[in-house]
Amino acid sequence: MEAPLLLALTAGMLGAVNPCGFAMLPAYLSLLVAGTTDTRGAVGRALTAAGALTLGYVLVFGAFGLALAPVADWLRPRLPWFTVGLGLLLVLLGCWLLAGRRLPTLRPLARAPRLTRSLPSMVLFGMGPRWAAPSRRSWRPW
Repeated sequence: MEAPLLLALTAGMLGAVNPCGFAMLPAYLSLLVAGTTDTRGAVGRALTAAGALTLGYVLVFGAFGLALAPVADWLRPRLPWFTVGLGLLLVLLGCWLLAGRRLPTLRPLARAPRLTRSLPSMVLFGMGPRWAAPSRRSWRPW
């Protein structure tokens, strides 16, 4: 296996257990798997949830990889400057938040989706940002 492919595979595997998703995933799965009585049983619900979450994760990162692959050769020599600029932007955003201001968001992203046991809901959780924790009530990150 070539080194870039091995790096991409390793980064993708580590991305699945990032600190935000890793902490939220057990709670989310326990809400989906426990408590209902249907014909599938707990193992069937767990396998359905795991498959849907994986599908959402693969769709997002696969699309990102396919979109970035054509410009990777152009971006590679500019990556050090890009990371410095991104770091400065994050510092400015941190100062903005420390000043007590909010980050602008689109209205549909202001609230987390409602928790349902439907397949589209689970795929969207796999695709979604990790701060958008599903809940039975509406939840705002700030």
